[in-house]
Amino acid sequence: MSSLRAPSRLSVAMGGLFGARHNPRLADPKLEALRRMAVLSWHHGYTVPTSALTAFTDAGYTIAQYETLLGSIASARLARKPQA
Repeated sequence: MSSLRAPSRLSVAMGGLFGARHNPRLADPKLEALRRMAVLSWHHGYTVPTSALTAFTDAGYTIAQYETLLGSIASARLARKPQA
């Protein structure tokens, strides 16, 4: 989730002192919208903010693609669970 927030002033200052911090944001706005939605969906499932879903669709993705993303995340979560 921290990769979605803008760096704080302290973080920027520390980066200046000790070397630049890796910027997780992608240069392509469409791919950045996909990355942001994937992070939000991993942590919140279907309860992502409406503004995030709007940004996702404004970037050119469809609701069907959003549902595919959620299905992929659900499969990945099941695969990570330890087998009983």
